[in-house]
Amino acid sequence: YRLLIPPTSRVLEIGCGDGELLSHLQFQQVTGIDVSPNAIGRARNLLPQSNFHVQAGEALSLEGPFDAIVVSDTLNHAIDVQQLLARAQAVSTPETRLVLNYHSNLWSPLFSLAAWLGLRGQKLQSNWLSTADVHNLLRLADWEPIRTEHRILVPFSLGGLGQIINRLFAPLLPLFCLTVFVIARPRRLSPPSAKPLLVSVIIPARNEAGNIAAAVKRT
Repeated sequence: YRLLIPPTSRVLEIGCGDGELLSHLQFQQVTGIDVSPNAIGRARNLLPQSNFHVQAGEALSLEGPFDAIVVSDTLNHAIDVQQLLARAQAVSTPETRLVLNYHSNLWSPLFSLAAWLGLRGQKLQSNWLSTADVHNLLRLADWEPIRTEHRILVPFSLGGLGQIINRLFAPLLPLFCLTVFVIARPRRLSPPSAKPLLVSVIIPARNEAGNIAAAVKRT
């Protein structure tokens, strides 16, 4: 995140939890929201100079704008991903960058196996969205994906060897990486045209000749 967001930015994190990620970053202004009052309480203790609010991303209501909006390991747990992304538009400018990171769905069986073996704690149920799903949801919420990166092949230290593998080989094997980062910018649509709109009604069924006129009239 230090590489992706300039240090002079005003940053909002949606789903900030206890503020751990924000505590490792140095930005001009930091704001976080989360649905858990307990997590927000811990975040306020950790970063007393920052602003934290108990809110859901789908009901985001803050005074903006922000230069960068972070959604880290939260997208797959959102109740309504499209609504969350749409609400982020309200606190953005044309220069705002939305930065997402989420786990690759290729790792889903490994996560399930780790939980079954007791090697991983119980987590909230995840949507396991694919990168294509995320790109489509961004476009539906009027965000334009401009950059996608894959990081972390080995999520362990291994005495420093993991960091070397992640730095040298992760860019060469993107499909096998654990974490996907997507950067998007607002897609400001042009004003609607005064040209009359057209519509096609297609009824893919047999023996419906007597119903087509009524279907068109109802539409």
